[in-house]
Amino acid sequence: MKSPIVARKVHRLSPYEECAGLSTDIAIEEDGLIARVGNMNLILPLEMEPDLRPFLGKRIAILRTDIPYKQYIIRTVCFEGDGGRELL
Repeated sequence: MKSPIVARKVHRLSPYEECAGLSTDIAIEEDGLIARVGNMNLILPLEMEPDLRPFLGKRIAILRTDIPYKQYIIRTVCFEGDGGRELL
């Protein structure tokens, strides 16, 4: 049985496209890693799973780059109205 996040449409980030939101779920599938960030399901390389897992439950942004050894950059973010603090 597939994960509920996989049953929905997934999005692959283009170079220098960013997705931000609350990281709520990760599913490992044949085609890659599916990460739920905000209201979007992102398909990411499987090898990102150990890097992404510590960010579950946090507000993050994932930026895709064209840097050969740093294809994706993950960071925690604050949103307007957060009072400048990271929400955990």
